[in-house]
Amino acid sequence: NIADSEFGLTEDMMTENAARGIAEVALSALNAGGRRLTQDNGNLTPCVIVYAGNNKSGLRAVAAGRHLRNHGVNIVAVVLGLEREPELLDGLRRQLKVFRNFGGKVLTKVELMEYAKSLDGPVDLIIDGLLGLTISFEELRTGDQATAYELIEWANRSKVNVLAIDIPTGIDPTSGKVSIIDGKPL
Repeated sequence: NIADSEFGLTEDMMTENAARGIAEVALSALNAGGRRLTQDNGNLTPCVIVYAGNNKSGLRAVAAGRHLRNHGVNIVAVVLGLEREPELLDGLRRQLKVFRNFGGKVLTKVELMEYAKSLDGPVDLIIDGLLGLTISFEELRTGDQATAYELIEWANRSKVNVLAIDIPTGIDPTSGKVSIIDGKPL
């Protein structure tokens, strides 16, 4: 809010700056051995899944995915509420359009599960932009809660490294408490 009201930075400017930083951290994680992203590397192209919610963290996650795509990384964005795309924030719809124009795949949770089965190798990283600081898990629509829960469960089962934007999904941003769903921590 201060960056906007006192300094005049637009949401698009802040999104791009954040996305570039997120992408740099992700690239560092993917290139931990030093040669993963070089052209002479014979390994499979790294695969990153972006979890995006209908919020500022989601915008930034999708924009970071675009930056990673520009570095040759295989990127798939899973958007919470994609089935209601006209209801998504204008900024998120804009980011999705640009992401698709750069060849990024945008999937639902069900499509992700099928897509993951067809991969030649493992998912290398998940970027978590489902909730962020402004919305708690309990404030989501019931269907979106179920989807978010299943996405987090899938990430936990797969043991893929997760890069959370703002705060990991399932941690209350005001108290730091872990959300408990059906008696289990999210």
